[in-house]
Amino acid sequence: MSRIGILILAMLSCPIAAGLPSFETISDSVLQTYGEIQDYEVDVKIGVKMTGFRMPGKKVKVFYKYPDKMKVKTTGFAIIPKTGFAGNPRDLLKLISNVSTITSAQSEGGSIRISGNVNADSLDIGVDVSDEELPAVKIDLIVDQDYWVITKAEVYLDAEPVFSINMDYTTVDGMRVPRQTEFVLGIKGISKWTTSDPYGGPDNDRHDFDSIAEHSGFDPKQDEIAGTIKMKFSKYKINRGIDDSIFIEED
Repeated sequence: MSRIGILILAMLSCPIAAGLPSFETISDSVLQTYGEIQDYEVDVKIGVKMTGFRMPGKKVKVFYKYPDKMKVKTTGFAIIPKTGFAGNPRDLLKLISNVSTITSAQSEGGSIRISGNVNADSLDIGVDVSDEELPAVKIDLIVDQDYWVITKAEVYLDAEPVFSINMDYTTVDGMRVPRQTEFVLGIKGISKWTTSDPYGGPDNDRHDFDSIAEHSGFDPKQDEIAGTIKMKFSKYKINRGIDDSIFIEED
């Protein structure tokens, strides 16, 4: 093969577009930006619309202290997403493994799109399932390289969209923080799922999936789980100093 042919082959096989930073550089930049926030408190208004479930609009107060202390104060019951809550990028970055491509996301205002597999160890399903039984889970992260914040995460199960997180930011005291976050969940064909095949498999596998679904709080007889969780953030107080006692669990 000629030198030109070798060069062309190398360019075609490279997963990272020319001029774009590596995943490590992107990750470090995003975490460094978030690390400038030593603490904050914020009011959050939550709205939930989901298959077979309704929750009235809820207001909660959230306290955060670097690196991973968080407290949510609310009266009564409230649903709050665990992943990517309040713009914390650590939960989203630890999901991704085996990065396949890093490209310019022109449709997202020239941001960076990171595509890869979801780390199986980060999947919290509450039941032991072997690696062979886990379907292929893919993830795309969109990163705004002007501010180094994650603006979107999209997760796919065997190429079918499962959920997405969209984050709209504002600037408070020179810090880029979420103004509104929307979680969109859409899982179809649940009634046919098994642990070995998300779109149908042996009936004797169905019992294992039923156990997983029920343990996770879902009705496995539903054919679709879909809905949205919207959170609006206001009245930020950033880097004012929060005492550790606020994070002590009350009896």
